[in-house]
Amino acid sequence: YCVGSGMVNGEVKENTNLTNGLTATAGVNALSIFALCTAVLFALAVVYYVVRYRVLGVAAAVTTLAGIVAYDFFGATFTWLQLNLAGVVGALVSILLMILVTVYMLSAIEKQYALGKDLITSIDNAAQNVKSGVVELVVVAVVTGFVLWICGGALKPFGIALLGGSAIAAVFGVLLLKHVAK
Repeated sequence: YCVGSGMVNGEVKENTNLTNGLTATAGVNALSIFALCTAVLFALAVVYYVVRYRVLGVAAAVTTLAGIVAYDFFGATFTWLQLNLAGVVGALVSILLMILVTVYMLSAIEKQYALGKDLITSIDNAAQNVKSGVVELVVVAVVTGFVLWICGGALKPFGIALLGGSAIAAVFGVLLLKHVAK
């Protein structure tokens, strides 16, 4: 029933004891591959943050880690998210979106600070300035994720992953970074 309705993405085959077994199409190592890709992506982001933005980069690393943990909670809580190839790619795109929003915020802080403002004012002004750009980016990602989710098919897990990750990216990339950076 589950395979026929599309709830389980797998292949049913008969075993010798006449029971049915499921073999995942994403492979046995899909979760470890996703975890490795996430760790590498996070490590590269942290190196970039710290080299480019120094102390603010540490705040960005903490914020990004909190965003990844929140995304992990989203993936564990919402059972609609399937960890097949589309779901893994959608999750990685969502984490990349978190990193890009964070870099956008850090760049805005740097520009405000270069204008001669103190650090706290620079952080506040940067958060205010990037809000509309981040909202536009997140709205496009949310609408894309929602349409892919509703249309179903092979890209449904990608849409669900993008839908949840884009909302987390906005919250953690701007709001939390603003408070952690202060």
